[in-house]
Amino acid sequence: MTQGRHFKGTDWLGLVSLGFFFIVIGAVFVVAPNLTEEIRAFLKDFHPAEAYPNVRLPAPQNPHPIIYEAIMNFCYAFGASQIILLILRFALRDLSSRKAETASGIVFWLGMGVFADFANSLSSEPTGWFSLLSGLITMIGLLIISRILLAELLRRL
Repeated sequence: MTQGRHFKGTDWLGLVSLGFFFIVIGAVFVVAPNLTEEIRAFLKDFHPAEAYPNVRLPAPQNPHPIIYEAIMNFCYAFGASQIILLILRFALRDLSSRKAETASGIVFWLGMGVFADFANSLSSEPTGWFSLLSGLITMIGLLIISRILLAELLRRL
């Protein structure tokens, strides 16, 4: 069964996604103009902190709400751009695998936005940083599972 009209070889919508990526990064830096200094302070602030009893991992010592908010804004905005991209993939009858990749990306980015928002609410403690890291690990697992399941589901449609 053919996929209908799709771009041969080059994933042009993937390049559109890359364009969205750079636009969103630029927008995040415009919204938080002091972000470069905040990033420097954040990276210099890492010290060993107790993640679990008798387990110490690097974590920022001080609150960095601007960093967590920037991460959250990036994740939500890039996730929204992936929704637009998925609509375009369906409209252009793109490959099922590319639709699944984009749909699982939506799950990942919006989920990471939720975890970044949660980490922001806990940014005054190392728990916020560890929550963001555990959210990243969780979302990577969900990304893998959703990509496989969505690819199979879309292939069968």
